[in-house]
Amino acid sequence: EVLAMVSVPTYDLNDYARDYPSLVKDEIRLPLMHRAIVQRYQPGSAVKPLAALAALADGIITPATTIDCRGYMYNPDSFRCWIYRNYGNGHGPLNVTEGLQHSCNIFFYTLGQRLGTRRLCEWFCMFGLAEPPGTGLPSERAGTVPTEQWLRARSNRGYQPGDARFMAVGQGLLTATPLHMAGAIATIARDGVFLSPTLVLEGGPKQVRRDLPIVPAHIQAVKEGMYRVVNDRQGTAYKYFHGPGVTPVEGVDICGKTGTATTAPQRIDSNNNGRIDEGDQIVRSGDTAWFVGFAPRDNPQITLAVTVEYVGAGGGGANAAPIGLEIIRLCKEMGYIR
Repeated sequence: EVLAMVSVPTYDLNDYARDYPSLVKDEIRLPLMHRAIVQRYQPGSAVKPLAALAALADGIITPATTIDCRGYMYNPDSFRCWIYRNYGNGHGPLNVTEGLQHSCNIFFYTLGQRLGTRRLCEWFCMFGLAEPPGTGLPSERAGTVPTEQWLRARSNRGYQPGDARFMAVGQGLLTATPLHMAGAIATIARDGVFLSPTLVLEGGPKQVRRDLPIVPAHIQAVKEGMYRVVNDRQGTAYKYFHGPGVTPVEGVDICGKTGTATTAPQRIDSNNNGRIDEGDQIVRSGDTAWFVGFAPRDNPQITLAVTVEYVGAGGGGANAAPIGLEIIRLCKEMGYIR
C-alpha cells in the first residue's frame, strides 16, 4: 500500500484554478508533473541490488564468488570505478555483499557483461520496470528497459548497441520512475515476491503478483549488502545515518542503497522552434541522486525511493540519503514501523 507519494515542487490545490496559467507555463520547475509516476530517471547504483540478484539466480556468481576491482576493467581510460576516479586505486577482491556495500562499479560492470543485455533486461522486467506501476492513475508511465530485440530494431536508425555493463550500474538506456524503484526494492524486502502497488483500497486495479525465482541464500546476501551500505563504516551511506551530528532512528535497522546517475542537462525551448535541441538554453544541470531502502531489516514494514534532480556535489549519499532517514524517522513516529 502506498503511504506517501510526493512530488516537489507542488502547488496549493485550493488555488489551482487561479494559479493554473502560471503553473502550466513553468517550463523549469514543472510543478504539474508528478515525478513519482511520470518522470523516468536513470537509476544509477540504486539498481545494483537487482543486478546482483539476477546474477545470483542465474548462477553467474555465488554469494562467495569474488571479482577483483583494480579500479578499471580494461585500461584506466574507460569503465572505471568511482574509487579509481577519486583515489587512483581499486577495491580489490569483493564478493556480492561487499560489492553492494562499496557500490563497486567494476563488480557490476562484470556482472552485466556476464549476464548480457537480453537476460539482464528480462530480470528488470520481472522486477516491474518495463510496465506501468499499476496504480490506475492515467499519467503513470512504464520505465525504459531496452531489450535486445528493441536495440536491434533501432540499430540501423542511428542507435548505438546497448551495453549490459552500463545497465548493471543503472546508466545507459535503462530508466525507471521512483515508484518503479520503490516497488523493485519492496520485492527484495518481500524475499522475491513482486506486488504492484495499491493506491486505493477499493475500486483500483487488480494487484499483480509474481514470485521471482530467487532462493533465500541469494536474498540474504543482497540484504546483507544493503544493510552494510547503511550500517558498516565503509558503507556508502554510513555517515549519513550514523555520522557526526546525525541522530539515528532508535531501534530500527535500515537497509539501503545509494545511487548517482549522470544526467543530461535540462533545456527549454528558448529558440521557440517547437522542440528541444542542442541549441536551446540549459536551465538546470547536474546528476540524479537516489536513495532506496527498506526497514526494519528482519521484519520489513516500509520501503522507499528518494530521487533528487540535478544535484551538484555529493551524489546520492549526501543529497538523497538524509531525506530517506527523515522519512523513516517519521514512519516510526507515526506508527508505520512497529
